[in-house]
Amino acid sequence: MRFGAPFDRLAPAAQDAVLRWFMDAPAAKLRGGFWGLRALVFMGYYGQPEAWGAIRYAPSFSGSEFLHG
Repeated sequence: MRFGAPFDRLAPAAQDAVLRWFMDAPAAKLRGGFWGLRALVFMGYYGQPEAWGAIRYAPSFSGSEFLHG
C-alpha cells in the first residue's frame, strides 16, 4: 500500500524498505507483531532437520543424558 503495489510485485529494494518500516514501526503492537512473525519464521526454518548441519546444531534426543552422566 505504501508503494502502490502488492508486496510480491515490488522491486527488491522496495520490499526491503517495507520490511524495515514494519520492523522499526512506531506503534508498539505493530512492531511486536512483526517480531512475533519473525520468530515463527525462524522456528519454521531452524526446526527443519535439513538446516541443522548448516548451523552446526546437534540435538540430543535422550533428554536426560546430562542428569545421569
